[in-house]
Amino acid sequence: MKVKLKIIGKASAGNRRVLERNVAPVLRGDERSDEYVCGECGTVLAREIGRSLAKYKDIVMRCPRCGQYNEF
Repeated sequence: MKVKLKIIGKASAGNRRVLERNVAPVLRGDERSDEYVCGECGTVLAREIGRSLAKYKDIVMRCPRCGQYNEF
């Protein structure tokens, strides 16, 4: 299942950890789980991380395709 992430402004990222990479996915784990996609363009930003990571609101991912900031 694909989970659409919430787009936020750069200023809203504030003091949170921003993960940026030139290629997608930005974050990859080793658990079978949903794919988390950019709320703007649908690029897969995170996969195989398990649903527990979605609890961490301090992580922001910048989409390498459209440049938008996404939060869980």
